[in-house]
Amino acid sequence: MAGGFMGDPEEGEVELAPVKQISASKVDMMGPIPYTALQALADPLNPPHLNNHWKNQFMDDLKDETVEAVRKYFLTSTSPISELHFEYVGKGVSEVSEEENTFGHRKAKWIVNIVVKWDDPRHTEANVS
Repeated sequence: MAGGFMGDPEEGEVELAPVKQISASKVDMMGPIPYTALQALADPLNPPHLNNHWKNQFMDDLKDETVEAVRKYFLTSTSPISELHFEYVGKGVSEVSEEENTFGHRKAKWIVNIVVKWDDPRHTEANVS
């Protein structure tokens, strides 16, 4: 099947060619993988029974004060296994109108995710607040 969920593998090879030419790597691990394998890549970071609390925001831009506020919040987390993601969405998502499917926020250029994780349920209040 050409063009799976994440795109056409041949187009991916064309897009990745400049990245692959940056250095003479001895191992090239870039290539198509099944979607279920992609989803399972993060499994070791999320073992069963781990508590977590997510906060996210779709944003048009990242101002310095926004980055500083998120950084300050993240640095005060009591859990050492928490995560902070700044994900650049770019224009590709906005090429589909919000009316064409169930996902909104198509004009946002950034997604900011704060993922707090902890193992002891007694620490829930401290990690969620």
